[in-house]
Amino acid sequence: MYSSHSLVSVDFVHQALKSTPNLRIYCSLHDVIISSSDYAMYALEQKPAANRTRVEILANILQVASNRTLKTHIMYRANLSHRQLEKYLTFLETNGMLERLLDEDGVLKYQVTQRGIDFLKDYERLSSYLS
Repeated sequence: MYSSHSLVSVDFVHQALKSTPNLRIYCSLHDVIISSSDYAMYALEQKPAANRTRVEILANILQVASNRTLKTHIMYRANLSHRQLEKYLTFLETNGMLERLLDEDGVLKYQVTQRGIDFLKDYERLSSYLS
């Protein structure tokens, strides 16, 4: 049907592997051969989790900032871009869940407020009900 040099879409490969037993496809980009039996095993593996919700991201930020934390530490530990971080920090500060503090060395750090702690408690309680 297709020569060994044909370019096909990923969707085509997925459909072909699902529907054709004993099919083998060579992928020159990765220098591997994919067979339909490999695909069946792959389909049994757990799928990656969906993207985080805004509430999950807010909770992540507050958890990271539970100890006085640098902005960059929040960004990396919560796995956010700088632009995303700025948006969420502004939201949390505006709603009284996070505050900026200067430590004794004059370094700007972030700390969860009591309102943020209450949010985290409610979030964890609701998460435990849903899981």
